[in-house]
Amino acid sequence: MPGPAVLLVISSALQRGFHLGLAAALGILVTNIIYFALSGTSLGAMLVASRWVYLTAKWLGAAWIIYMGARDLFNPPGGLSVADSPAELRTTGFVDYFRRGLVLQLSNPKAIIFFGALLPQFINANAPLPLQLLILGASSTVIEFLVLAAYSFAASGASSLVRSARYAHLTHRIGGALLIIVGLGVAFLGRD
Repeated sequence: MPGPAVLLVISSALQRGFHLGLAAALGILVTNIIYFALSGTSLGAMLVASRWVYLTAKWLGAAWIIYMGARDLFNPPGGLSVADSPAELRTTGFVDYFRRGLVLQLSNPKAIIFFGALLPQFINANAPLPLQLLILGASSTVIEFLVLAAYSFAASGASSLVRSARYAHLTHRIGGALLIIVGLGVAFLGRD
């Protein structure tokens, strides 16, 4: 089953197309790079061990994601029209969708736990640590970018089939419902 990051990218691409799905993916990846770097330091271990920091990030992020989903679900599509050109969509919505990806992943500190558990298996104690972290981080980011871009492309393809005004409200509401599901997943799944 897709995780919160994949559902956010699908929701974003379904609502506004490939480029804004990709914007959400880039926000997710920036946070993953931060988490990857933190997992290579003792600060990452402290964040994993701190229940208070973990729960605060988790609940604040979940509340924000649910709010965004409810806004999309219960309000008519606003700001961007289905008639907007792809260039207009890229420039007016990129920052908002990038921020959505950033907030989602920041509220999902399970990623730092994942990197913290996975990273030591690939570190050579006899080699320089910064270079190893750079290579492993870059490899992970490129692979995840390709996966999230594929999800965005597939969802935007489905979105283009129903891009008419008749279906705009439906795709907007589906995207909002997916965001609410993502927020609830962040809130109630995983370590409490």
